[in-house]
Amino acid sequence: MGYGVVTAISLMSLNISPAAVSASIHTAEMFASGASGYHHYRFGNVNKKLFKVLLIPGVLGAVTGPTCWQHSARSTRSM
Repeated sequence: MGYGVVTAISLMSLNISPAAVSASIHTAEMFASGASGYHHYRFGNVNKKLFKVLLIPGVLGAVTGPTCWQHSARSTRSM
């Protein structure tokens, strides 16, 4: 549960840029979460009704959030 903190400190102590540290941590966590979700599904630990209810709002939030952030970052940069 402390993977991000420990890895960030370790990589930044090696003078790796914060953007590269963040990208590497998020990539590793994405694959770990995907594997975890797959195994939960495979062993029957997933409430399929709740999954269907949360799927579309989750995807919309995952796309809308970064899009809005990127748009606001561009508009503040041009000022």
